[in-house]
This record gives sequence, structure tokens and C-alpha cells, in this order.
Amino acid sequence: MTGRNDHVLRRVGAAEYQLRLLVESMVAAGRDEEEIASAVRAADDRPRVLVAEDETLVRMDIGTVLQAAGFDVCAEAADGHEAVALALEHEPDAILMDANMPRLDGVAAAEAILAARHVPIVMLTGYDYGELIDRALAAGISHYLVKPFAEREIVATLEAAMSSGIARGLNSRHPSKEDEA
Repeated sequence: MTGRNDHVLRRVGAAEYQLRLLVESMVAAGRDEEEIASAVRAADDRPRVLVAEDETLVRMDIGTVLQAAGFDVCAEAADGHEAVALALEHEPDAILMDANMPRLDGVAAAEAILAARHVPIVMLTGYDYGELIDRALAAGISHYLVKPFAEREIVATLEAAMSSGIARGLNSRHPSKEDEA
């Protein structure tokens, strides 16, 4: 692990410790669960991310990468319906969503989420062309990553999506064919 990563892990550990102290003091003061949850959300300044991926190991790996980079993985979904429900419940700052999920695909889930609230969505897909990309553009997906992707690409693309706000165009962090030539 590099020195930069060690620093990030220490910062995340310190933030979690401070949040734990906040919760303990509020419990001791007899505060109700809703008030405690609201105070924790207000005190935790890490960007909140929903990870929606039907493959459990991939979802866990992405969550680990994001947490190590200083993000708060506020929820995880295994299908599109669950992604919509969790996005509306947790109101994340950004969403990483697989395009091909059971029950409701990622593009349809993104459409439902974006109809309710504005949030940057990074689509994870096995394709960088065709009907899926056209649907993603029309849905308002912020950015996309083509599988397989490197860990650093996840963080860089998520940061780009969050810093650019809600983009109406589709931006890819995946190298184009011209870049590879």
C-alpha cells in the first residue's frame, strides 16, 4: 500500500471513531434513533455512494475499493428494483450501477431514480457501443465504465461524475479505440 492510501485509511478510521463517539453520547443522552441517524449523516462528510451490482463478489470488491478511497458505501443493491428503492431511501451523493441486473436493468433503474432526484450515476457495462449506450445517454447517465476496469478507474470516474454534477451527456473513462492505437 502506498503512503497516500495509508493516510486515507487513517482519515477514514478517525472519522469512523468520531462518529462512534457521537452515537455513544447521543444514546447516553437518551436521543431517539431517527435523531441519531440524522446527526450521523450530518457529521459524516464522506461522499455517500450506492453500489448496485448483481454479482456479489464484484459488489464487495467495489465497496472495498470505495471505502479505502474515502467514500461511504451507504447501501448495496443486487438488482434494479432494490437499487431504485435504496437510492430513494438513502439519497446517495452518487451511484455506481451495473447495466445488466435481474428484475430491472441498470438503465431502467437509472431512469426511475433520475425521475425522482438528480444524482450522478456511473454505469458499469460490458459494452461501449450500441443500443445500451444509446439508452444510457437518453436516461441521463453521467459516466460509464467498461468491464473489466482497474480499481483506480472506479475512483477516478466516480470523482469525475461527482465533480461534474449531473451531465446530460455520456462521458467514458474507458479508453477509446483511438487512444489504444
